[in-house]
Amino acid sequence: MDHHAGHDLIGCQDPAWDVVGAEAELGLHADESHALVDGLSRRGCFIDGELLGFYAPAYLAFQLGHFRLAAQDARSPTERRRLEAHGERYARALRRHLANS
Repeated sequence: MDHHAGHDLIGCQDPAWDVVGAEAELGLHADESHALVDGLSRRGCFIDGELLGFYAPAYLAFQLGHFRLAAQDARSPTERRRLEAHGERYARALRRHLANS
C-alpha cells in the first residue's frame, strides 16, 4: 500500500519497478514474470512492457550501488564482506542482463 513512500533515492515509482524488483529478488523465470504481470493486469494494474525493459537494468544498477556504498561504511569486516557479496550478486545479474539485451 505504501511502497511509493520509500526512503531511498528512487522515490515514487510505477509498479513496474516492483515487478523488476520481484524478478531480481525472487529469481523469477520468464513464465513466472509473465504470470505476475498477467495477474496484476487482471486486477487493474497494467504494467508497461517497455517500462519493464527500462527498469530492469536500472533496478540492478541501483542495488549494486547501494550495497557497494554500504560496504564502504561497514564497521566490521564481517558486515563489509556480507554487503560486498550482495553487491557482487547484483553486479553479476546486471552483467547477465546487459549481455542478454
